[in-house]
Amino acid sequence: MKAFAPTIIVLAAGKSARMGSRNKLLLKIGDETIIERVVRTTVDTRIGDVIVVVGSDGDRVEEVLKKLRVRVIHNADHEQGMASSIQAGVRTAGRPRAGFGICLGDMPDVQPSTFERLADALQENPRSIVIPVYGGADGHPVFFGPRFYDSLLRLDGDAGGRGLIDRNADAVLRIPVDDPGILKDVDTDEDFSRYRASRLGESGR
Repeated sequence: MKAFAPTIIVLAAGKSARMGSRNKLLLKIGDETIIERVVRTTVDTRIGDVIVVVGSDGDRVEEVLKKLRVRVIHNADHEQGMASSIQAGVRTAGRPRAGFGICLGDMPDVQPSTFERLADALQENPRSIVIPVYGGADGHPVFFGPRFYDSLLRLDGDAGGRGLIDRNADAVLRIPVDDPGILKDVDTDEDFSRYRASRLGESGR
């Protein structure tokens, strides 16, 4: 674990409304669900503590993560939007001196090196909001310096930290990464089909 260790907060509380009756986080490629792959990546980086915020299907999501060294918390207010899950994770973490990395649970292709690069950038610029960029587009995860603790607790609705980023444009540090995974989430059946095809292609099966 890094000496300067942001707490990683994985948001995994949504309803997967665009997937119909299926919870996208629990869809599998081989023996691994999407949320397992996301969380395993954050753990394998050994950056800092990992908190997973669950809501809809929380017990099922927690069950698949039980072998990973993470703290799972249940957000009873998850229907109020993403901000409530960020707040739940931040409150659980407390006020760490190294800040937070906010990670979306439906982005399974983000590379460990991206997390590491963002954490290093935040260590060098601890008053910043650090955003990865690929092909000129902002992606996820986003790392927030510790001074944004109170601001994260005041977020509202389902826009996540976007408003906070917009209000603090002078603090934003954009880091180019060679990682298209920062732009790819799994929201629909089509997204999952593409993700599945890419994973099976990697494995040669």
